[in-house]
Amino acid sequence: MKLLFEQTWDRTISHQDRTLIEQIFEYCNKDVCYTHIRTAMNHKNEQLVTLLVHNTTDYTITFQERFVRFGDLEEIFTIPKLTIPPYTSIPWTFIFKS
Repeated sequence: MKLLFEQTWDRTISHQDRTLIEQIFEYCNKDVCYTHIRTAMNHKNEQLVTLLVHNTTDYTITFQERFVRFGDLEEIFTIPKLTIPPYTSIPWTFIFKS
């Protein structure tokens, strides 16, 4: 997948908006895309990152050793009960221990 800015956008977009769009785009790959909802910290000093997880495919996605990255946080998750039907989005909170 490639991020493309229309010519006028490319010339006029603010650095802040360009960075935001690039960060949002970064959370997409060929089958799953993540949209950030909120971030919090729990009592164990772990990052709780709530994302809207989009399945952009025509098959069910499972979270069996699936790599998730949010900013500087990255972790491999196995979440048996998180299955996402085709062309469906589900909110989920991921706990980043690192």
